[in-house]
Amino acid sequence: PTGIEISNKEMKELPITRDPWHGDWNYTLHPTHDTPEPH
Repeated sequence: PTGIEISNKEMKELPITRDPWHGDWNYTLHPTHDTPEPH
């Protein structure tokens, strides 16, 4: 969805591993511990 604002603090807390090459658009977003297990 558009129009949702995320604070800088929230962005820094995301479990992201940025790629050395263009890490601004090449990255891996890792699951968090509170992610529910699939059924």
